[in-house]
Amino acid sequence: MSAQREFARRIRVGVIGVGGHSYRNVLPALHHLPVRLVALCDRDESLLARTAPEYGVTATFTDAAKMYAETDVEAVLVVVGERHHPDLAIEAMRHGRHVWMEKPPAVYLRDVRRMLDARGGLTCAVGFKKAFMPATRKAVELVGDPEFGPVRSVVAIYPMTIPEEGMAALESPKRWLAWLANGCHPLSVMLEVAGPVESVTTLPG
Repeated sequence: MSAQREFARRIRVGVIGVGGHSYRNVLPALHHLPVRLVALCDRDESLLARTAPEYGVTATFTDAAKMYAETDVEAVLVVVGERHHPDLAIEAMRHGRHVWMEKPPAVYLRDVRRMLDARGGLTCAVGFKKAFMPATRKAVELVGDPEFGPVRSVVAIYPMTIPEEGMAALESPKRWLAWLANGCHPLSVMLEVAGPVESVTTLPG
């Protein structure tokens, strides 16, 4: 596994969101990427004060626009709730910064389209980690072999609970929807292995 000092060129990055998921999973992983963490941004000043010294970061912000104005970050990692991804990503890209965000990219397709419209020539990536795990990469290799033949269907078993109110649950601004956040895992694997989808069938348990 690589580490930062092994890369000749490191991208200057800022992280937006230093909550529990960011602190336990994303920030520690930066040690293995070709990046230099130069700024942290979060609405909670107390979290910033407790987190920044651990990573040797002196530039902390409660407003992303101020971070773009006062630092030379080339890219940002957005690690907040999916409802905030579109606006934060679009703001970053309008300031000429590349974006990586956690999955899912948004709650609604219309917001994904807004991000695509704002992207221009910048990179905007989403952390669909299951699409890049070793087992998935091996599956992609196998189906890419001409002797394998075309993929005609894919089945994924991924048990989860969908709220009784269905799509109406999306309208709650403060509700975290596990089925939305985690349901993208099997879909990202199927897309990576088999390509564009013609139809999707879900079976209630």
